[in-house]
Amino acid sequence: IDEVVPEAEVWEVDGDDPGKGRFDPVAQKLKEVLVRSVKELSAADPAKLTAARFRKFRGMGRWV
Repeated sequence: IDEVVPEAEVWEVDGDDPGKGRFDPVAQKLKEVLVRSVKELSAADPAKLTAARFRKFRGMGRWV
């Protein structure tokens, strides 16, 4: 899973309020992205995933 998950809103947790109500939308968005990504990865050919991962990591640190 290699993407930035945008937050729908700014959230914070303070000492007096656990912030659960503000955290729930963030957690729900993260869950949606993770479930979608896992479904895509599960449907992909393992050999192609391995080759893509190899290319990705071999290219790190090199200018494109």
